[in-house]
Amino acid sequence: MRFTTLILITYLLAGNLQKAEGQDFAEIRGVNFVAPRHSIQQQEMAPISAVGANYVGIVPYAFSYPDQPQVIFDTSRQWWGERTEGAIATMQYARNLGLNIMLKPHVWIFRQGWPGDFQLRTESQWKQWEDQYREYILSYAQIAQDLNVEIFCLGTEFRKAAVQRHQFWVRLIADVKKIYKGKVTYAANWDNYQNIKFWNYLDFIGIDAYFPLTENADPAINELKAAWIFRSKELQKFSKRWSKPILFTEYGYQSMDHGASSHWDLDSKQLNINLDLQKKAYRALFETIWSKSWFAGGFLWKWHSRHYQSGGSQNKSWTPQNKPAQEIIENFYRNR
Repeated sequence: MRFTTLILITYLLAGNLQKAEGQDFAEIRGVNFVAPRHSIQQQEMAPISAVGANYVGIVPYAFSYPDQPQVIFDTSRQWWGERTEGAIATMQYARNLGLNIMLKPHVWIFRQGWPGDFQLRTESQWKQWEDQYREYILSYAQIAQDLNVEIFCLGTEFRKAAVQRHQFWVRLIADVKKIYKGKVTYAANWDNYQNIKFWNYLDFIGIDAYFPLTENADPAINELKAAWIFRSKELQKFSKRWSKPILFTEYGYQSMDHGASSHWDLDSKQLNINLDLQKKAYRALFETIWSKSWFAGGFLWKWHSRHYQSGGSQNKSWTPQNKPAQEIIENFYRNR
């Protein structure tokens, strides 16, 4: 492990970082916290507790290039929150605020974004990439163990690599579990979770739950509920097949027309702000599947530092901050 990481962990452990009490894996009310560009203070994470969340997802990043077998992480060019330094500090703040933690290292592909289509040409390239990815994940697995993190997510949305390189992931899970003794998951994209074959080695079936619910620009809440009831049957069957609870490692909606549709096909610049649709979409999810016995909860996407400057009535993005959806989330999370 890198020397700087050891120093940071030693410092935090000396500060008596303790595992949060009262954890309940059947009721995970989480938010994914956006890695800040610059260092922040603890009070900037306080609104996460205020909204009623009991978990926060901390997301340090690594980077790969298309068709290149490198995994680059912990560099001086990255944002503070994307590096080990920032990840450890924000986990310390979260713990001080009484929050449980999911540590979710995430690879971003230059010029492509999500890693779903990441591919390499040769076996030697795959081996090189896997060795570097393993180093990246195991370095954070050690941090997760040292800091008593409740959940560790060892990969996100590798639609092709997670299927084509199955044995690598099986070995990686085993290596993680030699180091880390908490709960382990993987975050599959909504359209790929059924193709993943290593769920039996994990504690949760992790899904980034961007299921398209309707193609209507502004659907009624009953239409959204009906779509979730339909999805619920599929998810329940899958959970039973693997005897594992389902965790939404990411879920959420943009506050614009078609916000409950196939967002990857949309041009947000051409669509109207629709705060009410975001509000309805959250409510539909909460009122349909959240209390199901096979559902462990989820982490909304996404929550920024500088809460009072984030989101707002003219913002179309994913965050529910300072929008009507925040009230729906707060009422639900705080009254569970």
